[in-house]
Amino acid sequence: MVQVVYAIPADKAFNEEYNEAILDASQQMRTWYGHELGRTFALAETVLRCDMPFTEEVVLQDRDRDKGTVFRAVVRGMHDCTDPPGQITFGQKTVWVVYADVLEPCSSSYGLGQGGMGIAIMGARDLLGLTIPRYDDCGVGVFRPERWVGGMGHELGHGFGLPHPPGCDEGDEERCGNHTQTYWSLMWLGYASWPNTFLLQAEKNSLLAGPFMIDEGPPPVPSWTPSMLYTTHQVAADMERIVGFEATWIPEKNPPESLHEKDLAHYYAFQFNYGNDSKAGAGYFGLLTDADYRDTEVGQALNFSIWNSVAYDSVREGAFAETDNRESGGARIMAPVEWEEGDSLTVRMEASEHPDGYAYRLTLNGDLIGRIIHTQSPQEFYYDTVFFGEDLHWWRTINHDEIHECKDFERSVMQLVNVRTLHDREGAEVRDMVLLDKFVSWERQPPEVSASGHLLRYCWGPTVEEIEGGVRLLLGYPPDGN
Repeated sequence: MVQVVYAIPADKAFNEEYNEAILDASQQMRTWYGHELGRTFALAETVLRCDMPFTEEVVLQDRDRDKGTVFRAVVRGMHDCTDPPGQITFGQKTVWVVYADVLEPCSSSYGLGQGGMGIAIMGARDLLGLTIPRYDDCGVGVFRPERWVGGMGHELGHGFGLPHPPGCDEGDEERCGNHTQTYWSLMWLGYASWPNTFLLQAEKNSLLAGPFMIDEGPPPVPSWTPSMLYTTHQVAADMERIVGFEATWIPEKNPPESLHEKDLAHYYAFQFNYGNDSKAGAGYFGLLTDADYRDTEVGQALNFSIWNSVAYDSVREGAFAETDNRESGGARIMAPVEWEEGDSLTVRMEASEHPDGYAYRLTLNGDLIGRIIHTQSPQEFYYDTVFFGEDLHWWRTINHDEIHECKDFERSVMQLVNVRTLHDREGAEVRDMVLLDKFVSWERQPPEVSASGHLLRYCWGPTVEEIEGGVRLLLGYPPDGN
């Protein structure tokens, strides 16, 4: 049984909006776990209201001497809210999901937003995140409510006994970097992308063998057998005072018209991360061979977005723009761009100060595409910036009821050359980025059930080849199947 609790300090009033948001989030998460596992947890029908005897200030002052958290202070404040009093047994029969209306100062961590066997405790920032459409979390980023539902699911996982995936707390990039499946899983950083996240197979096995998944889940999503093609390579660069990137794409072989007739596309893009692991500053720009914008056919296009950005401006005439992109939770610009095989397409993203933070300016061959506004500075880009190529069928088959076979994905080839970092320090030279690693993601793996219930059958396909000044990215399934 999962019991959700709304814990209210003595100096705060009951908030009906908080209560409803907590109940709705827990019900959504019960359904999500059911889709993942085929079974799910029992959930108490109502949120338990707990009027604590302590004020918010008293709770914040009562920090654990060893760990510096108020975790135990909240538990003590709940003593009289159980029947009989004090009956909070961690991990025996009930997992307690507690939302305490205690607002931690941004400058210090008080341990709210954590979970362990049998209990998860979130604070007022989670309550605000669930009820404010675009909540600015202490300047870390502006997040939509889905991120906070995902956060509850992550902490609930700890309540069920799940740890973080192996190697992630130790910073193992090979096992947990953003080029891996693990990175996007619920129990690592996938909570920020909820509901587009998943449980790893070992986590599913653990939950199904445990005591909490006792109810039948919702009807399963129909299973299909799409293939999965994805190629990426990482690059290392001098990151001091970095303000942007520049790269040149040269289409060597465009995909055939038959790929368009199947409503499929190839995508060649650059993904970057900065600031922190919350994805507040993740972003991408790249070339789509056949794009759609909210059911409008665009054709060849340049796509640009930054997670949790707040606005856009100076958008090129004829381009599409939005501030509520479903994937990034922020602004996105999609500009129609025509190219032929052999064309040279130099894309440059460069940040500068803006009254609302920083403006990220994107140009194509020197012509302005548009600017995206973000509160985050670009000064802390991660070293593991990634260029990648992918067949977009995988996104559609995971999220929709479509079925394709490996042979459906014809070849395209794109050269990527002259990749450079841009800096703002005086006398700095623009630096060439260096190929750090290359691989084919999830290569020849056995079938796996995706988050939506589709059975993914992986195909052998993409490759990365080094050439002078860069690499060749080959997408699609090779004609000979090798």
